[in-house]
Amino acid sequence: MTTSRAACAVTFGIAAVLVGCGDPPPDRSSAPVEIILPGCSLNRPSIAPGSHEFSVVGAGTVKVLDPAHEEVAAITGPTTTPEVVTIEFLGKHTINCIADSGDPTAATLDVTK
Repeated sequence: MTTSRAACAVTFGIAAVLVGCGDPPPDRSSAPVEIILPGCSLNRPSIAPGSHEFSVVGAGTVKVLDPAHEEVAAITGPTTTPEVVTIEFLGKHTINCIADSGDPTAATLDVTK
């Protein structure tokens, strides 16, 4: 192998290792959920049942409703410390957002195994 080919192989090898570095994704049963106001955007579309840290970015109120539309949590944002919310039921949970500077909106958070 010539010197340039060897250097190229080493460069690609190092790049492959660096791409593989980084934090693994969080466990779905404890993954944090971030709600961004206004707009009610979520940082992830689904989670698994378990205890999750919910954070609100922006000013307003967020209500988490289970599939039967029972309130699981009400969180006022912006949060400085995440609120731990235990999600027990599978199915589509509704996230109702009432931003201080906008109309009420909603998002859906899927809870699957």
